[in-house]
Amino acid sequence: ADVPRTYGDLLDKKWANSLSLDQTDEDWLHVLANEWGEAKATEYLANLMKLNPKLHRGRELRSQMVAAGEFFVGVTLYDYRVRNLKAKGATINSVALPPIMALPNVLLLARYAPNPHAAALFIDWQLSATGQKLFESELGRDPTRKGLGRGMDQTVGGRPLKVIAPEELGPKIGYYAKLYRKITGQ
Repeated sequence: ADVPRTYGDLLDKKWANSLSLDQTDEDWLHVLANEWGEAKATEYLANLMKLNPKLHRGRELRSQMVAAGEFFVGVTLYDYRVRNLKAKGATINSVALPPIMALPNVLLLARYAPNPHAAALFIDWQLSATGQKLFESELGRDPTRKGLGRGMDQTVGGRPLKVIAPEELGPKIGYYAKLYRKITGQ
């Protein structure tokens, strides 16, 4: 019954001193600003900071800290990390709060790569069903190829997913990084 269902739920005083935020969540702030408007997003983060969340760098570390009971809520954890810990017996679970965001992984071939044909073959393999299955089984990550992997689908439950395109995030990341550090007191 206490599980937050919206970002507004996280502003409840019962979460004071029991939230974990990443030191580098400027991408999250950017998404909130795009969805809610910058004024509302910055006001939200300022109000969240009044609850004294602990700032740590690294979503793997923060996932482990939540699983160990050091915090009740890890805001902006990666779903696949939580699922991996849960599969190992940790008492942790994911709840996707709207707007649900996803950061894409980007594969690229450098213009002047010393071995461009080998690099192109590697990219082809990485995007193949075999490569994506290995990506999931060995790294525990969600494959992007359709028809593979159902982990995040269960957490999202058919709700809209906001994929942050690099061309959208890139030009403003420096601005949001400074703004995030200012609001979080870093």
